[in-house]
Amino acid sequence: MKKILIAAGGTGGHFYPGFSLAKSLRPKGWEALFLLRKNDLARKFLDEEGFSSVEIPLRGMPRNLKGWGPFVVGLFESLRISCNIVSDFKPDIVMGMGGYLSFPAILAAALKRKPRLVHESNVLIGLSNRACVILGAKLLRGLPGPGGVLVGTPIRPSLAKILDPAQAKEALGFDSKIPLILIFGGSQGARGINSQVPTVLKTLASQFPRRFQVLHLCGKEVDSVKAAYQGAEIHVEVKDYFEEMDKAYGAADLVISRAGASTIAELCAQKKPAILIPYPSAAANHQLENAKILEEARAGIILPEENISSKLSSLIQDILFSQSGKPGIMKEGYSRIHVPTPSQSEQNLVEMIESLI
Repeated sequence: MKKILIAAGGTGGHFYPGFSLAKSLRPKGWEALFLLRKNDLARKFLDEEGFSSVEIPLRGMPRNLKGWGPFVVGLFESLRISCNIVSDFKPDIVMGMGGYLSFPAILAAALKRKPRLVHESNVLIGLSNRACVILGAKLLRGLPGPGGVLVGTPIRPSLAKILDPAQAKEALGFDSKIPLILIFGGSQGARGINSQVPTVLKTLASQFPRRFQVLHLCGKEVDSVKAAYQGAEIHVEVKDYFEEMDKAYGAADLVISRAGASTIAELCAQKKPAILIPYPSAAANHQLENAKILEEARAGIILPEENISSKLSSLIQDILFSQSGKPGIMKEGYSRIHVPTPSQSEQNLVEMIESLI
């Protein structure tokens, strides 16, 4: 049996492509072992799916001097564990799915002279992946960018299917004839969205009562977000987390979201008009670079977080209430974004791995 060690965790955008890859390799006779961060929520999910995993104590790069001591200790311990795993598990190939977990796995693979790959789902290459490339890992890209091989980013199969909008709205309890705005943040946070967007939409609803609907997925800030929408003259549903994202995307006439790589991949599959609010604290402002892919194709519009209060209302009116045909133009824009489909992405990753051994 062929074996692969996959370093994937920390965020859903890093974990799911690795999980998808493991599921695609399993029928081809591959055994996968996952390298996760300590106390990663993904471990329970992997156990249920029959995949083995090992945790390492590595954390992200510290932002202050005080954090460097624990970081260095965790780095060396993570490298020791990774080397032991490579020696004991004897993988045929080591795969890093981006993020800081990739570095000790790829360094261990380099020391043990194992074939190694890293997947970068963002336009900009992260610090860890740059180090992995220096260590001899072949770079695979989820979005177009300089260097590497464009393979795409796998997403959940349910999110690759486009549902009938009217049926999806009815399934979620919304009016099938009224435009619906889907709002969500991401694993890196959405406080800026949660604190500003409801106020804008409540004011907009007073000007256009019952002309649009809202499904807002806000994480832990449910109570404050619900309070902000109180009295709005529209149908609003506020959820902390939502399992049926396929129906949420299917029902949406407009998406307001962050610009993480997994979100960009999902939007490309769903072809939904989008207002993208990049997370301002993202490393090297990489979400802004991701968002530019959609804006340059006219499939999305970039809205800096500091401009939500002043510009969001007019953007929504232009997209949903004007006669400009903007939704159709934005959907058509996705045809100018040349990225592999989700199924092609999985196939590309599998072919790349099998070609190396």
